[in-house]
Amino acid sequence: RVTSALMTLTHFRVSVSRFLCAQEKPRRVLDFSAGWGDRLTGFLASPSVEHITLIDPRPSCRVACLAQHSFVRSDKTLEFHQYGAEEALPTLRAASVDLVVTSPPYFDMELYGETAKEAVGQIRLKVKDTEEYLRQFLFPVLRECQRVLVSGGLLALNVDDHDKEGVVLCAPMLRFMKTLPRMQLVGTAGLRKGSGFGQGLHAIEGSKAEPVYLFRKA
Repeated sequence: RVTSALMTLTHFRVSVSRFLCAQEKPRRVLDFSAGWGDRLTGFLASPSVEHITLIDPRPSCRVACLAQHSFVRSDKTLEFHQYGAEEALPTLRAASVDLVVTSPPYFDMELYGETAKEAVGQIRLKVKDTEEYLRQFLFPVLRECQRVLVSGGLLALNVDDHDKEGVVLCAPMLRFMKTLPRMQLVGTAGLRKGSGFGQGLHAIEGSKAEPVYLFRKA
């Protein structure tokens, strides 16, 4: 099953980060929530990319991403920060990234199958509710993205609400982004997500789309 062509990454499709790189032709890219490494795959497949910065607190994520980089024998430099984004982003140089493509955890809605040791550093264990998540994590890291992006750089942010669980992130995020100087909402894209792993083409039926918000630093 794992090696089958029917086994698809339905959380964040590799083709999205690959497409954004094809459009923007960045040399330096950043993902502050490296997750499963699917966006990394798109970065590695992009000819223009020379340097990749990844952030994720999980030890297994670091091991997997470095293994993927090695497996494809990439000549791109890979910089991995094994900390939470709220800690790691302030250490990056200002105006050092051309493109940010990321999908941060939706407060406590996403689990990565980690052990108790792997869970250390996850934001859902540091905050008690959505308000704290926004104030202590999402807003600060978005402010840092504005700082590390070059003029003309693009932030592609996949984040969504979960009404049933009372997790509302999109509207507060959009209001906050309006307060950041030089950051302009230039559009949104729909990230198609299937009903589960292993669905292949059948996932198209009844699929849903999550928003990818695109912000340009003027």
